[in-house]
Order: sequence, then structure tokens, then C-alpha cells
Amino acid sequence: MHVTDQKRVAETFYGSVGGRIDLSRAWSGPWEPLASLQITPLSLVSSDQWVIPESWCPNNRRRPMDRTIDFTRAVPAHMCAEDAAELKRRLKRLTILERFQTVRLQGRTMSPATSVAWVAKAKYLVKAARFSLENLAPEQRASKCPDGPTLFATLSAADFQKLKMANPAWAHASIGRFNAMFAEGYFDDWPASDVAPHQCKQRQGSRASDPFNDLAFTQILRAAFWLNGLQSEVLALFSELQAREASGLANNHVKSRRRTQAKDLIRSWTSESLRPEAPFPYHVLLAPGKGERLWYTSWPLENLRSAKAFLHLCQVANAVLILSSTGMRIGELCSLTANSLVERDGRLYIGGRSYKDNDVHSGQERDWPFPRVAVSGFEAQVSLHRLLDERSALWIPFGGEKNLSGLASLAHGLKRFGDLIALPDGRSLAELDGPITPHRFRYSVARYTALSLTGASQVLFDVLGHDDVEVTLGYAHRDPELHDDINKIRREVRALRVKEVFDHAEYNGGAAAEMVRNVSADMLARSGKVELETDDIGEAATILGEAELVKPGVLCTAQPLERGACSPIPGIRDVGACTSSCLHHLELAAHRQTRRGKLEYLLDLVGRAERGGRPFYQSQIVASLHAFPDLVEQYGSDVRLRMALSDCDSRAWNTLPSDFRERMRQSMEGSR
Repeated sequence: MHVTDQKRVAETFYGSVGGRIDLSRAWSGPWEPLASLQITPLSLVSSDQWVIPESWCPNNRRRPMDRTIDFTRAVPAHMCAEDAAELKRRLKRLTILERFQTVRLQGRTMSPATSVAWVAKAKYLVKAARFSLENLAPEQRASKCPDGPTLFATLSAADFQKLKMANPAWAHASIGRFNAMFAEGYFDDWPASDVAPHQCKQRQGSRASDPFNDLAFTQILRAAFWLNGLQSEVLALFSELQAREASGLANNHVKSRRRTQAKDLIRSWTSESLRPEAPFPYHVLLAPGKGERLWYTSWPLENLRSAKAFLHLCQVANAVLILSSTGMRIGELCSLTANSLVERDGRLYIGGRSYKDNDVHSGQERDWPFPRVAVSGFEAQVSLHRLLDERSALWIPFGGEKNLSGLASLAHGLKRFGDLIALPDGRSLAELDGPITPHRFRYSVARYTALSLTGASQVLFDVLGHDDVEVTLGYAHRDPELHDDINKIRREVRALRVKEVFDHAEYNGGAAAEMVRNVSADMLARSGKVELETDDIGEAATILGEAELVKPGVLCTAQPLERGACSPIPGIRDVGACTSSCLHHLELAAHRQTRRGKLEYLLDLVGRAERGGRPFYQSQIVASLHAFPDLVEQYGSDVRLRMALSDCDSRAWNTLPSDFRERMRQSMEGSR
């Protein structure tokens, strides 16, 4: 029977059956009217196994297991017969709705699946129901359905995520329709109306144009580095698999033989990075077959199809490395070719086209400094392109026949990257901070570059390295829009830092703390206010200057050409030489606890140190006390401090202000 005829016969049968079912009562009505219905030509609703005729199925789906829904498989071990019967009736009601109910989701009409697809989805449902009951123990609650236990409605967000991770095929195939049926009131065993396949849990008020938070940005980059490192080995494997598949077809080998040969090759394909059963640092969701999706947590992969899907993720990882180290626009990224990378005057540049702020429909040619990390992603993509695609475009369209444009959809690939890569704890990358979009990398580069310039965050240095950040700055200076974003964030960070300094002026430490207290007192006296407001912060910022963060909790208030302990040559600073005795040294109030903890640690060490090592610890103790002089009174009566400084070399004190030395002397003498 032709496929069209198969569908016509099945639809004619279900058209007659559907006319005898009140779908508004399928979930909540009495069981008896449903039980006697002929759900397939071979099965009644009351049967525990529903079987569709062989003639309704294509040739490759005619095995009994492909045509049968076995509801007994949903019954957990040790469930009593009465509860098992109710569970099966509940699932049958839901399966009937799946077969006959047309719904609307996001403005789109969703008709019921064909018979073969309906059987497959019902089998996924049976498996998901059993997993929920056995592993998640959902709390039971009242339902409109008179049969069976609660399966999904009371699952927490974390438990529902576990359910999706364990049943990806069900999540992909059914959650959208279940959302719609729940929203339209056809059933009530569902946690929420807005749960979607691979739903991203976004932060409050998140938008697709927000920069990534630190955790998301770091994990996305680490996943990209990991895939980039594996690409060459998986690409070599894929090339060999392709060659063997072509050889098998040429020799008329049957599909099962070719499949077995491919699996044997993949299992034998090992290296230092691809060791069998060694856990992946990230879980990867791939499709080894049509309609099938599996989470891979270790090597090996399944077949040629899954290897190709893995390489698609490698391509997206290459794009991530370029976007995250340059802030390039998606249009500029897509315009790259395999010959775009050039070297000039010992520096690497990437040539492409910019479509922003110009009237040329084909874009304006330009080039950008290219960081080492981006070069790694670009070169990996070139090797991928040369093996898999002969066209000039660098990015490969992996969509196959579904991709009618013949162009790679990198924006869609980035979003899928967030859904298909997960941390070992089950959270997908997209769930860390919302969907991954191209422009979020641009905003993130602006944010992290600004924060690194102000010393407020080292994330960009941590994930890219110092040299690459320097090149990223070169790219930013060539992009006025990105440059403006960076400067805006720098101003905001500086304003917040100045506010923190003056809000806690009484409790700051370091030699510059007295200057800050005097400025704050003077400004408050002139304004008659209790605390500084926005306009005052602007004036304070002018007085304080750049106030560079030289180490956690420590600011340098020196002006650009002003000398200090760390700058024997004006304008050149060595932050490693920063000392608490410098006139420009300012320690934030929040750093007081850090100093106190360090002081406790030093007092313990100096008591156990050999005589030759004591001067080092003694100088550190004196520096900690000088940073926050009020600590002198707190520790003046501490016998550990007197013993620690009893033989202290006078050189540890000579560079400190006389009032501090007098304060120390009085405190130490008063405690005896």
C-alpha cells in the first residue's frame, strides 16, 4: 500500500472513532463509555496493549514493537493491581487526547500526529510516566481525572528538569502539545502552562540582549574550548566513517552491516582525549537517528549521524570563540571566508564585511585585529569547512534538506548550543542565564572589557588570557559603538566605586583614608546633608580621580603623573610594589575583615617561625595594623602581638608616620 493510501485509511478510521468521543470529557468523564471504543482495528481501549495494523505503517516500521503501545510498561515494580489499573486508565485518557485533540500553541494550530508517530509518542509518555513515579515521587493531589496517581502536576522545576533530561525524546515531541492541552483545560496533570521543550529559566527581567553573567560566560567559553579541542579527532573519525559508508554502499552491503562496521570503528577510535567511558566535562544532546535524541556523557558516540551532529556543535563552538574574543556582529561573522585571516606587520587581522552604518547592500569591507583565541576557532573552522564543504562560505549549513537557503544559520545554532550542552548537574548552558544569542556576546565583551580596565573583574583575562585581551581592546577601538559601550560601563563602575568609598569614609583604611574623610566631612558641611547624593558623588569623583583598583579591596588614588611608592618614574606604576604606607593607598571598609583575618594568621605564624623568618612576618603585621589603625587598640592588649613585635627591627617602623608609631607605643605600653 502506498504511503498516501496508508494515511488515508488510518484517517478514515479515526474520523469515525473521533466522532463518537466527547474530547471535553475524555480526561474527566466516566471510564465505561471509553473502555468499549475500538481505538485501533486490532484493539479496544480497555486492552492493555494497543496495536495498529501493519498495513498502516511504512516498511521499516512494521515490527510488532514499532506498532504497539504497551501500557503495562508504565507500572512500577511492587505497585498493587488496583493502582496499576488506575495508572493505565489515566495514561490511556491522555493518549486518546493526543490522538484526536487539535490545539493551538503560540498562534499555531497543532493537529494530532499520524498513527505511527502517535504510537511512538505514546511509548515515550509511558516511559516518562514510569520514570516520574519511580524516581521523582510526585506528591498526590486532587484531579478532575477519576483514575490513577498524579504524574507531573506537582513536580518541582528541578524534578521536571530531571524528567526532561532522562526522557529527551518525550520532552521534544510532547511538551508543546501538553502545554496547549493544559492551557485549554483538556487535562490538569501538568506543572505549568509555560513549560516548553528545553525551557530556559531566565533571570528576572532578562532580555536576549543582556550581557552574560560571570557563571554563564565562563561555562559557555569552557564548553567551546572543550569542543574546539576535540574537533580534529572527531573530524578524522567522521572522514573515515564517510569513506567506509561510501565503500559499503558501493559494495551493496546491507544497512545493518554498514551500521555494525561504523559502531566497531567508533568504539576502537580512542585517544588521550577520547577515552571510552571517561566522563565528558559537559553532557551533549545528539540525534543518532530520526526522531531519536540521546544525552552523551562519555565516549563513544553512536554512529555517523551522531558524529556529524557533534561536528555541528564544534562549528558553533568555533563561532563562540570568535564572538567572545572580538564582540563581532553576527553579520560580520557570517561574511568570513576561508581566506579571511591575514598577517600584516607581525599582527593577525581578519577581513570581512560590516553591514552597520553603511548604505552598500553588499556591506563595507574592513578588517579587525584578531586575538589568539579567535584564531584557534577560525583555523578549526577552516579545517572543518575544507573537509565537509567546497563552497567559499566559511560556515557550513548542517540543516540538510530542511535548510532551503543553503546558508548556515549561526544565530539559530547558538541558541541550540545553549540547549544541547549541559553541565554534569543537568543544567543546560541556556538555563544558567537565559538563551544564547549573538548580540549577548557583543554586550558581554563590552562589559568585561570595561570591568577589566577598571580592575573590577578579571573574567576576561581568565578565559582569554592577557595577550588576547589587549587585541580585543584593539578591536574595540576600531568599533565606535562598542567603544562607547565600554566607556559607559567604565563610568558606571567608577561612580559606584566612588560612592562606596565615601559612604564608608569613616571606616576606610590606608594612608589615603584620612584625605577621604576630610573631603567627605567638608562636602557634607557645605551641603548640610547627612549623606552624599548623586551630584555630590560627581564632585567627589573629580577629587578622587581615577582611583584604580590595584588589588582586591585596595585603591590607588594617585593621579596619572603623580609619584607614589610604586612609581619611581611618573606615569609608570608597579602594582606589585603597592604598600600600605604609600600616601595614595586606600583600603575599602569591606577590606577590614580581610586584614583582621590576615593579622590573626600572621600572629599564629610568627610564634612558630624560626628567628631568621620573623622579620618578614613582623613587617606584614605592622603593615596590617597601619592600614586600619583602630586595629591597634583591638590588639594592643593581645599578648601574641607583644611577643611578635618584641624583637622587631626598627626598619619596619621608620617609614611609617610618627603619629602611628606613637599610637603603637602607647597601646603596647598601656597593655603591660
